[in-house]
Amino acid sequence: HWMACLWGCLGLKRSSDHTWLTALSDAKGGSDEMYDGPLQVYSLALYWAIITLTSIGYGDITPQSMMEYRVATLCACVMAGIWAYVIGAVCGIVSTMEPHDVTFKQTMDDLNWLMSSRGMPREMCVKLRRYFHETREMNRGRTEAHITDQMSPMLQGEFALFSHQMWIEKVWYLRNM
Repeated sequence: HWMACLWGCLGLKRSSDHTWLTALSDAKGGSDEMYDGPLQVYSLALYWAIITLTSIGYGDITPQSMMEYRVATLCACVMAGIWAYVIGAVCGIVSTMEPHDVTFKQTMDDLNWLMSSRGMPREMCVKLRRYFHETREMNRGRTEAHITDQMSPMLQGEFALFSHQMWIEKVWYLRNM
């Protein structure tokens, strides 16, 4: 919004005869109403800001004076920072969605570093990696046990019933528990 306001003000400020707004009007044509009112100019400027922010940059709205070049450069730098922050935040959220997977991958990275730094033979490396892959679910079970140990006995029972409902349903005399 603020970038669009700044860019729109540059277009409306008629200190020179040739601004981004007049260049766009000359290049694209259309009715004069499209380039005159503040709302119309804001719409064009907002389009420019979004296209610049997302780094698409079609090139249909371009600076025409040194002041516009300076403002466009400043806006591009600010928008690049904002875009990098947003992308980083999204990647951070996605990367921590499965904490067990993140922990396992970190463990495997540490194991690979350890084996590499010790110069272990290939056969030993394969054996160690296989072990960690095979114990992955067991470690998840340890985490589950640690969490359920913190529950009250009543909640542990309810949790166990819910977790094993599929197996309980298969035993006829336990079905109505």
